[in-house]
Amino acid sequence: MNPSVPVNSVSDLIALAKTKPGEVTFGTAGVGTALHIAGVELENLSGTKMTAVHYRGAAPALSDVIAGHINAVIMGPSVALDSVKAGKLKMLAFGSDKRVPQFPNVPTIAETIPGYEASVSFGLFAPADTPGDIVRKVNDDVQKIVADPEFQKKYFEPFAVQPIPGSLDAFAEYLRNDSAKWGEVINAANVKIE
Repeated sequence: MNPSVPVNSVSDLIALAKTKPGEVTFGTAGVGTALHIAGVELENLSGTKMTAVHYRGAAPALSDVIAGHINAVIMGPSVALDSVKAGKLKMLAFGSDKRVPQFPNVPTIAETIPGYEASVSFGLFAPADTPGDIVRKVNDDVQKIVADPEFQKKYFEPFAVQPIPGSLDAFAEYLRNDSAKWGEVINAANVKIE
C-alpha cells in the first residue's frame, strides 16, 4: 500500500473501497495473473469494487505503487520487502492461511476476511513419462534440502517464503484443489486473457 493512502489495515482498505467504489486502484502483473486474481478474490469476499490496473509484470506495478500512481498491489513479500523496510510501502497483511513467522505482528487477510487465502506456490515438475523411482528420489532429496535449517535460514527466511513439505500425492492434491478454487474465481469474474 502506498503510504499516502489513509489505511493501516485490511479493514481500513475495505472501508475505503466501500466508501469510494472503483476509486481504490490495485496493480497487477497482467490480466489473469496471480496478482490480478488475488485482487479479484479480495473484492469478491469483501463485497467491494476496486479498479485493477494491469502492467507487464510485477516490477512496474510495484514501481507505480511506490510512486503513488496506484494505491496498492497484492504481491509476494519477497519482491516488496526492501521497499517496506525502506518505508516506501505499507504492508497490511499476508495472503497466506497463517501468519508468517518472520512478521508475527502482520496479520493475514483471512483474519479480516474469513476464507481468503492467496499464496503463490513453487514446485518441481518432470515430464509425465519420468520413471516413478526417479521422481520419488528427487522428491526425497528436495524434502531433505527444504527441511535443512541452514537452507531455510539462507533462502527462505530473508524472503518470507514458507515451505510446504510433504509427499508427492499431497502436493498433487494441493495443486488440484488450488486449480479448482482459482478456476471458479476466474470464471465467476469472467476474466478473459487476450
